[in-house]
This record gives sequence, C-alpha cells and structure tokens, in this order.
Amino acid sequence: MRPFPAIDVSEYGAAADPKLNRPGSLNSDVFYTPVEISVTPELTAVASQAVDLLLDDGFTEAEAGEQVGLRIQAAAAFALTATTQDELQRRVVDKPGVPPLFDPPPPTEVINSTEAVEIAPFLPYVVPYEFDMDGWLTGAMTVVDNESWGMERPVLRWLDLWHDQASPGVAEHVFRRSLEDYGMGFRPVSEVALYSGKLARVLADKPDTFDRLLSMVTPDKTVPLFGELGPDTPYVEGVVEQVSDQAQTHLDGVRQVRHTNYYAGGCPDMDWWHASTLFSDTVWGPNHGNAVLVSVRDVLVGSMEMRGEHSMVALRNIEDAQGRLPLVIGGVYVPRREVAERAKAAFKEQGRWARLDLDELAVRPLRFLNGGIAEISNLNRTVADIKKVRDELGEFETLA
Repeated sequence: MRPFPAIDVSEYGAAADPKLNRPGSLNSDVFYTPVEISVTPELTAVASQAVDLLLDDGFTEAEAGEQVGLRIQAAAAFALTATTQDELQRRVVDKPGVPPLFDPPPPTEVINSTEAVEIAPFLPYVVPYEFDMDGWLTGAMTVVDNESWGMERPVLRWLDLWHDQASPGVAEHVFRRSLEDYGMGFRPVSEVALYSGKLARVLADKPDTFDRLLSMVTPDKTVPLFGELGPDTPYVEGVVEQVSDQAQTHLDGVRQVRHTNYYAGGCPDMDWWHASTLFSDTVWGPNHGNAVLVSVRDVLVGSMEMRGEHSMVALRNIEDAQGRLPLVIGGVYVPRREVAERAKAAFKEQGRWARLDLDELAVRPLRFLNGGIAEISNLNRTVADIKKVRDELGEFETLA
C-alpha cells in the first residue's frame, strides 16, 4: 500500500487570494486548519484505494497522492469541529452564507453538500466514534439544491469507496438526488457517461438502476460511452452507424480518461473554432488550417485548433485492446496541459497544419462536434466532412 503525503495547508490559505490553490470541491476555510492525523492501517488502505481510483481517472501519481492527501486533511480538520456525528451533520448546509435549513442556525464552520460527499469516504477513519455512512449521505442529500454544482463528481469518483458502506436504499437515494433530481432539473449527463464503465461494474447486480441512469445520456453526449463501454453497447445505438469508419485503427497508445489537468470548454464557440479550422476556407475564412495535426506512433488521430481553447477533434476511430474506442471520429477531446503546450509550440514554429507526433495520448471526452443539442441529425454530415479533410491531408508522414 502506498503512503499518502502530508499536506502543508499553508499553501492553500493566507495568500492575497486565500483560495487560489484550493480544489473547487474543497473550498471551505475549515478544511485548511492544520491538524495532526493518526495514520492507521485502515486509513492507509482507503488512501491507497483512493489513489488507485484517481490514477484510473487520469491523474498522475503525484497528482493523485496530493489530491487524496488534501481530502484526508480536510476530513480530519472538519472532524475536529464536533464531538458527535449529529453535531458534525449540522455543519452541512446548502450554501454557507445563505439562510440555513436549521433552527437554531448551525455554527460558522460549515461546508456544503458537495464537500460533504467529497470527504465522506475518509471520515470513518478520522473520527473518534463509529461513523454512520447512511446517515451522513442522507443528510448531505437533504441540503442539495441549485447551489450544489459539482455534486455528481464526488458521487461518481468515489463510488467504490462509499457504495459498499451504504445500504441499498440510501445508495438509490443518492443516485436519484444527486444525478437525476439534482439541480432542480439540471442533469449531469456528461459525468454519467464519463463514469459509465465504473457504474456498470458497481451496479452489475442492479441493471434497472444502471439502465435508468444511462438513459439520461443524450446522443450528442455519448462520446465517452464509446471509450467506457465500447461501440457495441446499446446506449450508443443510433449513433454508432453514423461514426462508422473504414480507417479505424487499433492503437495501444491512446487512452480515454476522466480527468486532465487542462481546461477546454464545450460551448457553441468550440464548434465554430474547429469547423473554421478544418473545413474549406471559402466558407469559414482565414482561420482555415490554424491547427496542429496530432499523431500517435505515426498514426494521424486528431486536429487541435489553435485559436480557441485547444481541444482536439478526432479524425478517425481508434480502437484499444478491449475493443473500445478511446477516440471516435467527430468527437471532441481535451488533452493534458503538457500536450496542449507542445501543440502550441509546434504551431508557433511550423504554422498552418503544424504536426505533432506523440508516443502516448490521454484525452478527456467532451461531446460530438456540432452536437450542442440533444439530437445530432447532422452527425453524418460532420463525419463525412472530416473524412474528406482527412483524405485531402493524406497520411501524417506525407504532409508538406
């Protein structure tokens, strides 16, 4: 079992912007109180499991260790604010600073429901009393509201750690409250798709729950399903025919992940940047060719636009050893920062249609290009246009 690092909380507070370095899901000041942590074999074991989960999500070893260390520090610091779980539970509110749901009001050291789920897997190992996971999760779900953005991420990321500690009824309540009723109508379908492989494994004996969750995923957001579940899953039916690609290539160097250390959004502007980069300059104007063509082990796999936020559109289907598609033609993906920086350097040096050859590529899927709506009736045309561009460009090594 790997040790988790001790975290110097001074790096996360007391600066001009005290929350500059804090993870968005651990924002409350109470988490950053220095605290001595008693490292037990049980805590080390759950920390090791948490690190493995983050590695599977796409974190590096150093990133995963730091993130787990931060959550253990946060859980231990928060646990010091109360002597019983009932007292601790009262410190979870919908949003610090708004009228609380309790009478009398809770004390000042409060956290929101998303943060409560974020530290839930680690609380049993840092409190001096028997911890009731059912009670904790039920309480956190009670105060979920429109302000609890991001709840779906810790629910799904730490699914392996909390699900077995919760009763079936509470687990079902968490799924419904955080993923389906969440945000008074907002449904985090992208995250459900992104974690569909994990959901399939954990919910193997609950097919009705799995099917209900996956049925939320709209066609334009099915890109992650190809890399998580593969093209044969019924949840991409109606889409898989539109992304059929005779140039599909088996390649072990490409990996779909759930996390990268780089941000690129999926707003409608993203569609324009890629379309104007890839397609005819007679239609789209002078942005045509302002791209870096990315290859992995000499196989052309994508085009990274250089005028927006530097996401990458897949130019062919790439198949992995399990028959899944970590890249599906027409899908838009986010690389790691290191790759984005290398692409920017290549574009600065080479100009239009610059080239970048990689040994490995890890990408987080967003959605289909020109698919900002639930129905993607134009996907056939988008894929045809991409194939035409790919044919015009030729194989990577022959580009001028």
